[in-house]
Amino acid sequence: MDDEEDLAKDMLEQLLKFVPEKSDIDLLEEHKHEIDRMARADRFLYEMSRIDHYQQRLQALFFKKKFPERLAEAKPKVEAMLLASKELTRSKHLKQLLEVVLAFGNYMNKGQRGNAFGFKVSSLNKIADTKSSIDKNITLLHYLIMIFEKNYIDILDIQSELQHLPEAAKVNLVELEKEVNNIKNGLKAVEAKGQADYINRCAI
Repeated sequence: MDDEEDLAKDMLEQLLKFVPEKSDIDLLEEHKHEIDRMARADRFLYEMSRIDHYQQRLQALFFKKKFPERLAEAKPKVEAMLLASKELTRSKHLKQLLEVVLAFGNYMNKGQRGNAFGFKVSSLNKIADTKSSIDKNITLLHYLIMIFEKNYIDILDIQSELQHLPEAAKVNLVELEKEVNNIKNGLKAVEAKGQADYINRCAI
């Protein structure tokens, strides 16, 4: 089936939409003695239903045709995530920044939850919401920036160590994971189809 790979991607997609259901196959089988009088569409469905693993073969061919396109779409996103992850784990400035934030948190929570050894990353969102008791227009984020500018000027150059982070931030991780899993499942299906074809050829 399509040994020369002449079927276009769009044609395969349309063929998949019209794969005969079991009830259609059973009905066509009952009337196969009338095949010469069948409409062209019914004759086509009948001939397709006689091909072993017809739907699985179409799906494997369609996946093969779509694979370069899907890989080209997913690869840059995966690479951006990997590069950003490496940068995050290796960034000295980020480590210093988090140490300062932790020190501030421990100081502000002295006598309550002070002397913490760490904090959840989600807690960083509260920095912009924690306002000064004197001036409500000043947040902890503003104060931290002033401290960095005065005592830790190098930390403000953190972007130089996290160059791939903006691109990675654009990636929808849920959708990317779904797409990668779909590619994996598709590859497994193609492999299974190839093994089945090999076994069938050996049995002939």
